[in-house]
Amino acid sequence: MYSSAANRTSGFHLWRQQFPDVEPEQLTLGPTEQHGIAVAPDGHSVLASVGLTTATAWAHDKTGEHQVPFEGSAHVSVEQYSSRAIFSPDGKQLYLLGKHSPKDAEELWAVDLTSGLADRFMPGISVARSFDISTDGKHVVFDSRDPKGEHHLWSAVLDRRSAPQQTQSDSPEMDPLFGARGEVVFQAMENGHSYICRRPLGGGPRVKVTQSPVNYLQTIFPDGKWALPSASSMEPQNKSVRACALRAGASTDNGFTSDYSGGSHSDTYSTFVIPLRAGESFPRLSAAGIKTERDLTGLGWVKVVNDLVEQAQERGVDGRRMLASTNLVETNIHYPRHSSLIRNGVRALTRLMRKVAKFAGRTGPSLEIVRAACSIV
Repeated sequence: MYSSAANRTSGFHLWRQQFPDVEPEQLTLGPTEQHGIAVAPDGHSVLASVGLTTATAWAHDKTGEHQVPFEGSAHVSVEQYSSRAIFSPDGKQLYLLGKHSPKDAEELWAVDLTSGLADRFMPGISVARSFDISTDGKHVVFDSRDPKGEHHLWSAVLDRRSAPQQTQSDSPEMDPLFGARGEVVFQAMENGHSYICRRPLGGGPRVKVTQSPVNYLQTIFPDGKWALPSASSMEPQNKSVRACALRAGASTDNGFTSDYSGGSHSDTYSTFVIPLRAGESFPRLSAAGIKTERDLTGLGWVKVVNDLVEQAQERGVDGRRMLASTNLVETNIHYPRHSSLIRNGVRALTRLMRKVAKFAGRTGPSLEIVRAACSIV
């Protein structure tokens, strides 16, 4: 059996495995990645798409969007749900993950948005999933893989006066965020399940915050007293997001379920603006929580983002700029026979010739004749 699968450190490569119990064997190595696979009828060769993955980071300010200067591939952490770790406290630096060469591991960099200079904080230490910067901009916590591929937490001071330190743990830990009182909140694996835990920045025993398993840690409230994990559930329609207190003594009745109207899954999502009073971490909602969109829209002081856009248009607000996020969706490829490859070339040439004919006028044989001739070949 042949497949294209992701290696834990070097992206997608080709693998083969004798079904059903033999260990998989990696066929391709190196900085390039291979996506999709088709096996020749005689079983002696395979065909796959090969390429390099490159990412760029962009920043938006009052003058518009600008690409962040970086030599190589750079991006903000895809696991980072809290945006507070992206910029320095003074807003002059952007923290990102980058590498100069495809064969390099991703490390933490800081890019000065004024001068464009990039500075690597911890040479030789890679970031596996996510990182967080303290509110005073002096410390960083992050996760990194050990030689066995397991995640463990590290901490470092950004002025480099001391070397980075790994937090000792007998089980995987990941996705750290700074909490209150110099604590670090993170995910920890126990018996195959993930839980939210906390520990002092300087080290020590960890304290379990959630007694039930969670999917991932989304973010921490600004006061550092509450965490927002996504609860684990076998049924997608029962998936919930519930705030949990990081210390005993806080009320645990605050929370809300995600926006599945009427208990059924919906592909339509809305964003709501819920005002908070000074010093509050939670809005004053019903003790039953929020289970449907109507539970929110029925509150007179809650605004729907779509409604805000319409109001802005009515007031003549310039809305010519928009930021969007796109996804790549994997799809099947047709079998790579010579005839199908030639047909793809014919389609591309036909599109190009139609554009030329539209600009310069028709000359020579018609496109239909050329297509027929190429198809016969």
